[in-house]
Amino acid sequence: MALDQACVDIINQQKVTATNDPTDLLSRIDQQHGTHTIDWAEKIGLGTKKYKLVEIDK
Repeated sequence: MALDQACVDIINQQKVTATNDPTDLLSRIDQQHGTHTIDWAEKIGLGTKKYKLVEIDK
């Protein structure tokens, strides 16, 4: 669940540019109830949405 949540969070933080537009992907996630699915999976005990990003390319 944490990986799924982290991916959705990263996509939500993306800025729309000429070469990067996450709008279509975010729309598909919403159409498939992606965030609701993550919430429900956590609620029924499949994992946790909590995560910590660690940078490894310093």
